[in-house]
Amino acid sequence: MPATETAKQDWVDEYASRILQFWQSQEGPLGVDTNYTHQLRAQLDDFYDDPLKRSLIETSY
Repeated sequence: MPATETAKQDWVDEYASRILQFWQSQEGPLGVDTNYTHQLRAQLDDFYDDPLKRSLIETSY
């Protein structure tokens, strides 16, 4: 796997974990299913290639 793909995958893994942990820590009537990680990873994979969206994720989580 090329270095850029490895960096992208590491970024997706890191922020998927951070976002899921943040969402699960929130008080609320409904929880977040850990299986949602698949959808979250797919979205983050798309966001990585967009500098504005990637920056937003990085500054938010």
